[in-house]
Amino acid sequence: MNNDVRGYPPLNPANSLKTGITIFEPAIAMKLIPQGTEQTLQVMIAQIKNGRRKTADKVFIAAVSGDAIEKVWLETSIDGKQWQKHGRYLYSAPYMLTLKADDLPAGKVQVRCAASDIWENTGYSTPVEIVVAR
Repeated sequence: MNNDVRGYPPLNPANSLKTGITIFEPAIAMKLIPQGTEQTLQVMIAQIKNGRRKTADKVFIAAVSGDAIEKVWLETSIDGKQWQKHGRYLYSAPYMLTLKADDLPAGKVQVRCAASDIWENTGYSTPVEIVVAR
């Protein structure tokens, strides 16, 4: 590390580090959550629409209520016990999530919408069963 920089970039890149970095130490990050931030998130699948033409994709429109919603995502399950995140997170409304049918096994699949707030409270919608045909 070089503590002689004083707001200006070093003139010679070879001298930019006085002390070479040889190892990286592992670190632990913790998210501290204050008491009294528990809340129930209301998550509901408001509508299911067809996706792009000539695909079996579905678009799930979710309604989420609660304070400081951080992210919303879709989860899928075959047995209703083990849920797996499907697709990307959405960080702001409107919550329109695409379920790509090509990534799912053929047969009956349960889908639910999940939401999390900045204090890691998580809520889930009632699962919806869809049939994936090939």
